[in-house]
Amino acid sequence: MLKALELKIPPLIQFLFCTVLIFMTSRHSLNFKGTSLVGCFIAITIGGLGLLIAILGVWFIKKAKTTVDPRFPDRVSTIVSGGIYSYSRNPMYLGMLLGLISFSILSGNYFSFLWCFLFYFYMNQFQIKPEERFLREKFGQEY
Repeated sequence: MLKALELKIPPLIQFLFCTVLIFMTSRHSLNFKGTSLVGCFIAITIGGLGLLIAILGVWFIKKAKTTVDPRFPDRVSTIVSGGIYSYSRNPMYLGMLLGLISFSILSGNYFSFLWCFLFYFYMNQFQIKPEERFLREKFGQEY
């Protein structure tokens, strides 16, 4: 049954869903602190770094002329290992996670970090593992 979730929900939709959950958590549960000026600076820095990492991930995929849509791994035409991909195998997902962490900091609510963990575990189980399995099968030793 859980296998049916593999590669079904686009990561951007998952990111937006968790963003809404963070917003709702900050509105409908007890806030433990406000976000200080330092917290805002940290959140903006983390969010900006996440955005940069995600954009670089997309740019290197486009530059390699392969698909950005991870729901269809059969459309992947090449392994991208240069640029940001020499530091992270999943820079777009890392960028999204950093964005969620940034939103959680800005929310001023510790409970909102639970959605970051949910995103992390969901992405690993239902997006990254199936992608890696497919890439090992398609590209073998090259991957």
